Amino acid sequence: MLFGSAILGVLAFLPHALAGDGPSMWLTNGRFFGLANDEQQHEMYRGVPFARPPVGDLRFRKAQPVQPQCGERDAKVFPPACIQSADNTDQSEDCLYMDIYRPYGTNKNSSLPIFVWIHGGSWQGGSATTISWNLAKHAREDGRPFIHIGIQYRLNAFGLLASEGMDQQDLNAALSDQQEALRYIKKNARRMGGDPDKIVLGGSSAGASGTALQWLYSNPEEKLFRGIILGSGGPLQYPQNDVKDYDGPDGPTTKLINLANCQRDQLKDSIQCLRDMPLEELRKHTTSVMSGPGHYTAWPPCFDGLFIKERASDWMKAGKQNKVPIFVARNRDEGTVFTPAETKTEDDIRKLVTSVLIPQTLDDGVFQGLLDAYPNDPSQGSPFGTGDNLFGKDPMWKRGAAIFGDWKYTSTARHALRMAAAQGVDAWGYLWLVSGGDNGASHTADAGMVFRADDPPEDVRTSAMAIQRGYIRFISDLNPGNEDGTPWQNYKDVANILKFDKNATIIQTDDYRSAGIEWVLNNLPAWKK
Repeated sequence: MLFGSAILGVLAFLPHALAGDGPSMWLTNGRFFGLANDEQQHEMYRGVPFARPPVGDLRFRKAQPVQPQCGERDAKVFPPACIQSADNTDQSEDCLYMDIYRPYGTNKNSSLPIFVWIHGGSWQGGSATTISWNLAKHAREDGRPFIHIGIQYRLNAFGLLASEGMDQQDLNAALSDQQEALRYIKKNARRMGGDPDKIVLGGSSAGASGTALQWLYSNPEEKLFRGIILGSGGPLQYPQNDVKDYDGPDGPTTKLINLANCQRDQLKDSIQCLRDMPLEELRKHTTSVMSGPGHYTAWPPCFDGLFIKERASDWMKAGKQNKVPIFVARNRDEGTVFTPAETKTEDDIRKLVTSVLIPQTLDDGVFQGLLDAYPNDPSQGSPFGTGDNLFGKDPMWKRGAAIFGDWKYTSTARHALRMAAAQGVDAWGYLWLVSGGDNGASHTADAGMVFRADDPPEDVRTSAMAIQRGYIRFISDLNPGNEDGTPWQNYKDVANILKFDKNATIIQTDDYRSAGIEWVLNNLPAWKK
């Protein structure tokens, strides 16, 4: 269901008789009335705006700070998601909201740590409401309470449209949404009961990509966060395509302009045509462009030259990222859920690994080198450790899943840890091994244990609680700690990670599958990383 911005604006400013019950807190843009959750012992404030609605002339533009307000506002209902292709999701262009969860008894003098979570969804879908908040409950029970905040950001073309017809400052608007949310949180931290100097930023999948880009390119002088958590993703997860390529013959922006009949003599006029287009019509055309082959993200963050001043690998090699501790989570079989079941040929794999490149081309020699690093041997494919079991698919599927998982996810996790350690920064990492079925320990499989597990199955309880406590203690203390016996390894001292299997913890030198992963890391320019 699509909501218009005018309706949302009316709902936001409810009269006192309707809004003025339940717990409340004053922020720079008003007094918010939320809900009390006795089960989790938390106050919940849903749909708190942190930026001006990106509608009308603000469509496709850089996020603008929310205006100060003195009124009373209702914060009891989840906000609509940002515009995306899913038809079963309440959504609106007016979507720049956050959900805030804080423990009972929190006041402006509590100075609690703040955990800010960026949701995933391939930069195309998802919302702040897709994560469970059990982690905050367990943190309170562990004696390390914190404020948990989920933020929303514009998606697909609405947040990441790229064209030489746009003002440079408006490129990567989704990243400016995330930054504006962080600035709002830092500014209001005391009012929320938090400490503005104890903000940890984290995310999973595309949320990890966003978190990593903030880690790399945010201005260190702003001190928007003091630590980061990367779950199933990182700074090398997506290529940073050149802006001009989006305007090429096969570029996604060109496709969108043609579908919308917005061809004009000047690109800036074509962009304005899209800006003026009715929402339903623009969403329809954007969805058509997004329905491309394989794991296709039509508009990942681009190389804008203003926020992203240099490609990620070069930026990190020069040590220009924020010098803050990092905590990195990955799963053994990150690529299985993205590899089409009908993958049967090397050409199918080629389409998979070029699906996020613009244009979707790759040098023949580079591709052959990738294939050579990952032989077509089912026993070496993903799900790893399953021998010759093909799970009813062609052997090439396991090869493709191994390649895609390492190329997009495992390599970026290893690289992030290495680059942090090279700067003498504290860094910890783990690998989740517990299989969830035919896809193995698949993409974000560990997140269910971290965020939703109230009473995990007996055979994984010890491991689930160990990673959950690792999160909590990193958020609280910037160190996952080992007082519970979990032997966390600081990567800056020794390049080890922890592997978690069914109630088994294994210290692992972070060099597994080195032939393939090192080949990927040695050829990053081929993928504009």
